[in-house]
Amino acid sequence: MVEKQTVINKPAPARILEKIQETNRITTFQFAVPGVQPVPGQFFMVWIPGVDEIPMSVSGMDTERGIYEISVSAIGDATRALCAKNPGDLIGIRGPFGNGFNLNTGGEAACVIAGGVGMAAVRPIILDFLKRGKPLVVINAARTQKELLYHAFFEKNLVLETSYFTSTDDGSCGEKCFGHERFSRLLDGNRITVGKVYTCGPEIMMRHVSMVCEKHGLQLEASLERMMRCGSGLCGLCAMDPSGLLVCKDGPVFDGSVLKTLTEFGNYARDFSGKKIYFKK
Repeated sequence: MVEKQTVINKPAPARILEKIQETNRITTFQFAVPGVQPVPGQFFMVWIPGVDEIPMSVSGMDTERGIYEISVSAIGDATRALCAKNPGDLIGIRGPFGNGFNLNTGGEAACVIAGGVGMAAVRPIILDFLKRGKPLVVINAARTQKELLYHAFFEKNLVLETSYFTSTDDGSCGEKCFGHERFSRLLDGNRITVGKVYTCGPEIMMRHVSMVCEKHGLQLEASLERMMRCGSGLCGLCAMDPSGLLVCKDGPVFDGSVLKTLTEFGNYARDFSGKKIYFKK
């Protein structure tokens, strides 16, 4: 019998314990939430008092001590307000919500591909695999070297150009290309051998990653992002076309077989009014 996960359904006050400036735009916050045990890929609904409540992937987890992390990119009113907070300030936490990643790779090496702040969602996979000594390849993509999330940690704990690869839009670190292009070249050049792929980042990138995985017969799991209010499947704001699968409840992690059925994947998302916003290709 599977033990039911404890979920906080009303915002629980959580005091910020630590604030880390990862890049110019991305900040990591550490806080304590006793009594919950999120798994890699799940998210919290984070309440910024007087501003808004937003979904944030759990980017770090110490389940024994009940201490968790989120990494926030300051791109909107709520995230900017959150990034302005400091240790000692209070936020509200609900969750954890959603389905996480399946960390069973069948004994084969895994490849984690992330772009920008998308690395936050897949970081717990990397930390878990490193802790257990499981074979792993990481591809970190961003616009510039300064925007490569957790870059210093990966350089220290992985082997550059062997188990850790980078790509940047301007060529300031690694190859001048997108993350999916680096992934494809590494496979085609027989520089990496993997059986399963985990990805999060710009959806256009993830769509291309899915096509590369299909070409090479690789398992894939991707973490998607959509507008949401409730986090628990009630509001329907994050429903995906054409099936109505909910990112907050059925996702945010979907495997390759499901992604192929989602006509909006890699094409568009919806704003709070339900209007389609097409991705720039």
